Amino acid sequence: MRFVAVAFAVLTTGLLAGCSGSDEAEPDPTTPMHTGPHGANTAGSHILAPEWAVGDHWTLTSDQGGTFNHVVSGESGGDWIMDTDNPDIAFFDAQGDISFLGKVRKTDLAGSQGTDRVEFLRFPLQSNMSWSTTWDGDPTMIHVSKVADDKADLLAMRADGTTYATYVYDAEAGYFSRFTFFAPDGTTVGFEWSLQSSGSGFSGQLVRWSLTDLFSTHGAIPTGTARDFQVAPGFTDIYVSAELSCTAGSVTIAVGTFTGPAEDRGYSAIGPCPLQDSSAYPVAAPAAAEEWGALVNGAPTTTGTLDLTVWGRTQTLFAPGEAPA
Repeated sequence: MRFVAVAFAVLTTGLLAGCSGSDEAEPDPTTPMHTGPHGANTAGSHILAPEWAVGDHWTLTSDQGGTFNHVVSGESGGDWIMDTDNPDIAFFDAQGDISFLGKVRKTDLAGSQGTDRVEFLRFPLQSNMSWSTTWDGDPTMIHVSKVADDKADLLAMRADGTTYATYVYDAEAGYFSRFTFFAPDGTTVGFEWSLQSSGSGFSGQLVRWSLTDLFSTHGAIPTGTARDFQVAPGFTDIYVSAELSCTAGSVTIAVGTFTGPAEDRGYSAIGPCPLQDSSAYPVAAPAAAEEWGALVNGAPTTTGTLDLTVWGRTQTLFAPGEAPA
């Protein structure tokens, strides 16, 4: 989900051979028939890297994520910086580092996840290109199915041969016009978006979240975990994310403020198993320092898993060109 001038592949102009008893110059057979950025290739079937500017934006729509914008918010050396105006997508990026947001390499629009680069494209794009790369830490093969009319159709496949994603790059828009990610089965759509419009000089506000892990537990349901912690003022809100799957025994979970029921300002799940729960929601942040507690307790016979995180979230709003460091 996160450049100096973009490098264009320009072929050198052909040199003419010297004269030999004639006023007509003879072409060098080793040079391209055509000069210019596309060399001997037909424009539209040979796509070069775009040249972006701060404020460029693309409006995208998704059945899973609604309508949102990707916006060039700044630049840093060889990278553009991309942000969004959608708080939910910005939060997802803060959790998992979406490769479309954050640093985007100017030369090839490679996204970033931490220090790793996510290579979606290789310019110049031409039909039947293929290369191996890494997405989300997994080996991935990219194939350019077709390039025509300034659009490139691409396929990403996992090492087991299943389809990871299909996507279209549109040279006129300078961005992806469609992107579809598939579940591990290679057929079920996981997340998909399509391009609605593009432009320059974005005038809206962009959003980022910074997260503070206040309490978390992951894996097998623990027995007898209890901890007190302080929640400082200044957060935009407190966010709870929980995935509980208890198959046997019983469980008692209560995370929240000491001044009121956990279900009002935190998270709770109590009962015999089987017990399933999937929750994700914000709660009000304290105006002053507040004591919270966490109790996670399974019976000796309890089996199951719990992934629970309580974050303090801080939201920052800004305009293109004013992105926080």
